[in-house]
Amino acid sequence: MKKFPIVLLALSAVAASLSPTLARAADQLVAPAKPTATPWTPLGASAGSRHLTMRIRVDGMDNFTLQDGKLSMEHKSWNKPSNIFVNGASWQPLWDGKNSDVFARFNPSLAPFSGVKVTFRKTRGRGSANILEMPTAANGQKLRFQIDDSGPGGADDYEVHLSW
Repeated sequence: MKKFPIVLLALSAVAASLSPTLARAADQLVAPAKPTATPWTPLGASAGSRHLTMRIRVDGMDNFTLQDGKLSMEHKSWNKPSNIFVNGASWQPLWDGKNSDVFARFNPSLAPFSGVKVTFRKTRGRGSANILEMPTAANGQKLRFQIDDSGPGGADDYEVHLSW
């Protein structure tokens, strides 16, 4: 039985010299494709993640927009945010004035907001964190929230959680 893989490798080499089609067929015999699992989604639920956790250092005030599976920031005052982690992934945004590029590396991708209840809570940080705009059909399912660390004392670390 141990000689069987060697024979298949030899067959693969011979097939490669004869034709690319035979080579592909022989390669499948040597290393058959592994079956892939299809993600399971409960009946009535959308595929994708239904949460966002952000850890961020804020000095001043920043607004955040989450729409179509993309997160962006608008810097309002003091120093731009730093030490940003979105669902555990580091984000070092590029800035165009006061607007950041988008973060879209959600894995799995974010489920849409349509027809769901959104919850928001701050678990770390001395200032406030609030929803500015809930997602609706009228605003294109855009959610906007703000972290305000405008008080004295410099920057502070924040953690906010969204779920839907």
